[in-house]
Amino acid sequence: MKGDISKLCQLDRYALDVEAEGAAANLQTYSADLAKAKISSMDAELNLKKITYQVELDIRRDDPKAYGLDKFTEASITALVGVSDKVETAKQIYIEAKGEQLELEANVEALREKCDQIKNLVSLWIGGYFAEPSSGKSRKAEMGK
Repeated sequence: MKGDISKLCQLDRYALDVEAEGAAANLQTYSADLAKAKISSMDAELNLKKITYQVELDIRRDDPKAYGLDKFTEASITALVGVSDKVETAKQIYIEAKGEQLELEANVEALREKCDQIKNLVSLWIGGYFAEPSSGKSRKAEMGK
């Protein structure tokens, strides 16, 4: 994953041509990273489910006395699966993968917002919003002619 994105999200309204040239490439790069992160997150989620099911099967095949129980109940099996080290490790991997995905989603959204702001600023430039203000005297002189 890329480093700090804050500089990429800053917008120089006096260099809109440069900003526009780089915006699409930056958005594409981060979008590609986001796609990879989504795949990693899905893989981690599937792995978590697989490990959870395997731990559950292993518990069901084991002797309840190995867990300090006289017999298994659905609630006790669920609890044992929940405290399993294997399941906990898989959960942490999934949380990290999901966190990276969410961070990249925020980055992509910020870059999309920058693209929208470039369009807005271009419209303002075209409309003369950033033109030098004219003095009242010169306007009166222009109107009198």
